[in-house]
Amino acid sequence: MIIQELKERKRKMGMTNSELAERSGVPLSTVAKVLGGTTLRPRIDTIRALEAALRAEDDQDVSLLIRQEGAVMESGDSYIYGSNARKENNSRFHSPEEGNAGKDKDHLQNTELYGHEIRMDDESYTVEAAEKKSGGSGMPLHTVEDYLALPDERRVEMIDGRFYDLAAPGGIHQQIVMRLWKKLDDCIEEHSMSCSAQVSPFDVQLDDYTIVEPDVMVFCRDPLQVFADRATVPPDLVIEVLSKSTAFRDRHLKLFKYQKAGVREVWLVSPEKLEVEVYLFEENREEPDRYTFDDKIPVHISNGSCSIDFPDIRSRLADYLS
Repeated sequence: MIIQELKERKRKMGMTNSELAERSGVPLSTVAKVLGGTTLRPRIDTIRALEAALRAEDDQDVSLLIRQEGAVMESGDSYIYGSNARKENNSRFHSPEEGNAGKDKDHLQNTELYGHEIRMDDESYTVEAAEKKSGGSGMPLHTVEDYLALPDERRVEMIDGRFYDLAAPGGIHQQIVMRLWKKLDDCIEEHSMSCSAQVSPFDVQLDDYTIVEPDVMVFCRDPLQVFADRATVPPDLVIEVLSKSTAFRDRHLKLFKYQKAGVREVWLVSPEKLEVEVYLFEENREEPDRYTFDDKIPVHISNGSCSIDFPDIRSRLADYLS
C-alpha cells in the first residue's frame, strides 16, 4: 500500500493513530509522521508493519503478515526491526511509550546486549554473559552504515545494533546539561587542561554496533574528537541526566557499553531524586560513589583540578527541582 492507501484503509476501519501504533508496533510519533506526510521517505519495514496491521483481522494475524511480507524480525519474534516495540505472550505488541505511570518506561525495551543480557532479581539488574541460544538471538540487527543512512529527521541511539528513538528532552533536563557543560568547560580553560568538553546532540561511536549521544562528555585522550562528525574515541568522562523514559537505558544498557568501551568515569544525575552516582571504571570499583545535590562533587579525571558545585545548580533551579 502507498501512504494514501494506508490512510484510506485506516479511515474505513475506523482506527485511530494510537490504535494503529499499538497494533503495528510502530511508535505513535512515527505513525503520525508517516500518515501526516512529515516523513517523506519512511522505512520499508515501517510501511510493511502498518500494512500488516491494517490488513489483519486480529493481533496474531499482524505477526504472521509481518513475517510473510519480509519485515525483518529478531529470532523469537520479540522485536520488530526498526522499532522499539516488544511483543508479549505472542499476541500483542506494546509501544515503549506505554507503561505504568511513575516507572521507567524503557523496561519494555530489549534487555539483551550483544553477547550479554540484563537479568532482574528482586528489582535489581545485573549484566551477565548471555546464554547461547539457537537462532542467533541477541545478534546485532544494524551496523554503523545503517545508522548513518537514517533520514536526518529521525534521531536515535544504536546500542548493539538496535535502534532506540530519542524524544526531545525536557527543559529542566537541558538546563542541568548546559550548566554541567559550562562548569566543566570553564574549569578546563581555567587550568589549561588538555581536554575538551562537548554537549549533546553529538554522536559517540563505542563499537561497530553502538552509537550513543551522551548528555555531557569530556575528551582528554583525544580532545580533537569534539570537532569530528562523530567521536570514534570514547570520552574520558560521560554525564547522563536521567529521565523516566531513559533511566533504564542509561543505567544499564549504556552504562555497560561505556565501561566496555573504556570510558574512565560516568556520572548518572537524577533530577527527580536529587542524587548523583559516580562510576569510576578505571579504578575497577564495584559500587559507585553516591552524592546528592547538596554536595560538591570532584571530577576524578581532572586529578583534583575540577569539581561540580551541585548546591549552586540546585539554588539556581530551586523552583523547578523536586
